[in-house]
Amino acid sequence: MYYGGRLTGYVINKAHHVDVGGPSFGSISPLARTIYEEGLIVPPVKLVEGGNVRRDVLRLIVANVKDPARAEGDLMAQVAANLVGAARVRELASRLGARGLLDGWRESIEYASRLTAKAMEGWPAGTYRAEDVLEVGPGDRDLVTLGVELRLGEEKFRASFTAPLQLDRPLNAVYGVTYAATAFVARALMGVDVPVNEGLYSRVEAEAPEGSMLNPRPPAPVAAGNLETSQRLVDVLLRAAAQALPDRVPAASAGTMMNIMLGGIDRATGRAWAYYETMGGGSGAGPWGPGTSAVHTNMTNTMNTPIEVAERSYPIMFTRYEVREGSGGKGMYRGGDGIIRAFRALAPMRLSVLGSRFRSRPWGLRGGGDGEPARLRVIRADGRVEELPPFVTVDLGLGDEVIIETPGGGGYGASGL
Repeated sequence: MYYGGRLTGYVINKAHHVDVGGPSFGSISPLARTIYEEGLIVPPVKLVEGGNVRRDVLRLIVANVKDPARAEGDLMAQVAANLVGAARVRELASRLGARGLLDGWRESIEYASRLTAKAMEGWPAGTYRAEDVLEVGPGDRDLVTLGVELRLGEEKFRASFTAPLQLDRPLNAVYGVTYAATAFVARALMGVDVPVNEGLYSRVEAEAPEGSMLNPRPPAPVAAGNLETSQRLVDVLLRAAAQALPDRVPAASAGTMMNIMLGGIDRATGRAWAYYETMGGGSGAGPWGPGTSAVHTNMTNTMNTPIEVAERSYPIMFTRYEVREGSGGKGMYRGGDGIIRAFRALAPMRLSVLGSRFRSRPWGLRGGGDGEPARLRVIRADGRVEELPPFVTVDLGLGDEVIIETPGGGGYGASGL
């Protein structure tokens, strides 16, 4: 964005699209082996040039997705957001002048740095280590261990991760995701509202071996790294931080975004449709009290999808939506309970699920019990019950019912402590 002939900054927005191509509805293929199976790859290219939308670029993008009208609407919403953002920054520049605007931004960064340093002042210097496990496939042995060495001191938050070599499965997390999870935990531990800019980031460091699943090289598949792997990174960081700051860290929360992707072909119109949602679970209990039930936690940022909206838009009918009573870990303070959400297919469709904490449980702290693991079932129209693994794509027929149970949070403190 230019003001007075001078480049003053960039206006950027980031959005998640329901589908960006590829073989799976929702584009997050649970069994992708390369990034080429995860949808259209768009290099840096101008969508708007000279104030006009480039229709050739737009047509290329929407031709590769399963719901072109929705994708075009979402892209145009992003364009509008950037135009409004640029206009607002120009308004500021017209009032303050380009120099005043840049000075204000610089002071915001310096303020965030000072605030971050102040928040970290009393943290005990030292090195703290922890490990946790993550499902990376449908088999019982598809578990990997993620480790962290957390170093506190000098008003810095430094995390050095250990992880397996990059996988031919979509759980690889690009370095930006690994860093984001680290910065999230650092900021969450501060207890003050620190502005998210370079002032904060200058005091947070993350190291992950290049070529590992936390810093992969192309063409590793990465769609689920931003989903499930980021959640486990938060878990392992909090587990390490609990040793240094026991009064600030809760037990593990659900630890999964439980990604549910549906799609099919509308027989009346011949058009494809795609539906994608994530589901919450229980948050971990802490030294301050019990966890919260049926909420999104940590690296997830989506809200509840209302049943009425989903049923009106797609051929599904919900049969259950309730708190999964008793799924939180026991303890002096109980972990929050997860969710039970179930729906019936009203037409043939394909279901893909990508989740975790099926074979491991959200851990408790200080003697608190672990939360219940996730569970996924399909009850076929003829009454057969199929237990499904965390990474799966299955076809659903008319009348088949899907039941998803998300994990509860870990408990805190031994009962009677």
